[in-house]
Amino acid sequence: MDLDLRTIIRWLIIGVIVLLGLSLLGVLINVASALLQVVLKAGAVVLVVLLVIRVLEGVRS
Repeated sequence: MDLDLRTIIRWLIIGVIVLLGLSLLGVLINVASALLQVVLKAGAVVLVVLLVIRVLEGVRS
């Protein structure tokens, strides 16, 4: 393997591109995690509301 300047610069550029890709992947994972938390909290609220409605309907009848 010949380590001339062109090869070294090529590998440096490839490394920077890989690091940028991993950074973007980390950002996407953080966004997906935040969205999942919001969806789970909203789902829990909906389930509680449905449970309360069902209990109130049972008490009324």
